Amino acid sequence: MGILIKKTGNYTIPVFVNWVLIIVGVGLLTTLDANSSLFKSVGFQLVVGSGIGIGYAVFLFPILASIPVTQAAPAMALYIFSRNFGFVSSSTLRKMR
Repeated sequence: MGILIKKTGNYTIPVFVNWVLIIVGVGLLTTLDANSSLFKSVGFQLVVGSGIGIGYAVFLFPILASIPVTQAAPAMALYIFSRNFGFVSSSTLRKMR
């Protein structure tokens, strides 16, 4: 995705691919049941994981481009912490219900 961003100078295509993979992957996960094959369950999770991974990489570029180089490390740390905290807290809240 980095090469695509570098060549086009635009973030829209990777962001669109990111959301499409997540939405399609989660939609496919809803089709699983107790008798689904291991191949399906792993494959569908790979689709979702690919979308989330692209999102991690794609959204970091604009954050770093808008700040001074001296603030890059704290900005990356805050970004990663916020993403991970959001993922963990949403799954914890679901399990608490």
